[in-house]
Amino acid sequence: MRVLFTDLDGVVHPGPNVATSLTHFCWVPNLTRLLAPWTDVEVVIHSTWRHQYELSELQEMLGVLGRRVVDKTAGAHRWNSIEEWIARNPGVKSFRVLDDEPSEFPRPHPKELLICRPDLGIAEPEVQARLRAWLES
Repeated sequence: MRVLFTDLDGVVHPGPNVATSLTHFCWVPNLTRLLAPWTDVEVVIHSTWRHQYELSELQEMLGVLGRRVVDKTAGAHRWNSIEEWIARNPGVKSFRVLDDEPSEFPRPHPKELLICRPDLGIAEPEVQARLRAWLES
């Protein structure tokens, strides 16, 4: 099993400090299209939204992408919550992390971290290329 851990703000829609007319979840179709050919990739939410919403609510908000969402991480810190989730799920053979907050991760950054710009999120061509390279590997 491969897992894509994803933040929401700054990844599937603009971050909270970005002045824009774009709406929540506006880039979900981009991520859905990228993942479509790879049925072995599951999605786990590590966003702060995990503290405010039940898994079923997050799945519903994410529309078609929500069908791939299998869980959300627990705990306060993003990277620690991801490491703990992986430790509890030994079937993970490979993973990547989409996030727009590099300060939430150790330095040097883990090779699995794909940093998004909060104003472009997953719509950023560079991030899409790096994600596609992992998907195709």
